Amino acid sequence: MSDISHLQAGLQYSFKEPALLQTALTRRSWGEPNNERLEYLGDSVLGVFIADQLYHRFPKLGEGQLSRLRTTLVQNATLSIIGKTLKLDDHIILGQSDMKNNAFQIDSILADTFEAVIGAIYLDGGFDSACLVLNNIYSGKLDELLPDNLDNNPKSQLQEYLQKKALPLPEYILEGTAGPDHNPTFTVTCRLESPKIKSTVSQRTRKLAEKAAAEKVLLRLISADV
Repeated sequence: MSDISHLQAGLQYSFKEPALLQTALTRRSWGEPNNERLEYLGDSVLGVFIADQLYHRFPKLGEGQLSRLRTTLVQNATLSIIGKTLKLDDHIILGQSDMKNNAFQIDSILADTFEAVIGAIYLDGGFDSACLVLNNIYSGKLDELLPDNLDNNPKSQLQEYLQKKALPLPEYILEGTAGPDHNPTFTVTCRLESPKIKSTVSQRTRKLAEKAAAEKVLLRLISADV
């Protein structure tokens, strides 16, 4: 097993039972025990933490708006970025089949491993310890949420966010159309130069495609805490 001292420092948590962390980092391709059950547990702990934070931070938001914010914070894209920040890819324990596919770099595996680590912290130190770790990780992302603009045009939200950060505005590129003339599908890419992020979406109108692509780019920006 790799030296986990740097990982524990990044988490700001020291395990009383390091074997729990080792299990959290072990993929099923390696053998038993592995992190699948811890991933299940960590997913639930993370869900409760995020729901509690959003409930108390935004008392005027309804269920639908809270759910959209929660999705932003727990989607694979967000969790994989957190995993990379913590350098989980340096510590994941893989079997030969996963090693050949460079599985430690796959977003879903990084996300699953992060959830497993949270599950391990919960077992090792309890719910309060897990929440302290999650609060350290998520405090900036929670502060950057844009709840007041949830119902506005995502293109406007994205522009406002970029201007607030003094970043270049996005470019919208029509990649093409498909289907019959009476019912075409438009494929549009929303692209940022700095940071380099893009999202390509297909919708029944160009305007809807631009909005959907802008929303995805915005969610990635917020998730990455850019």
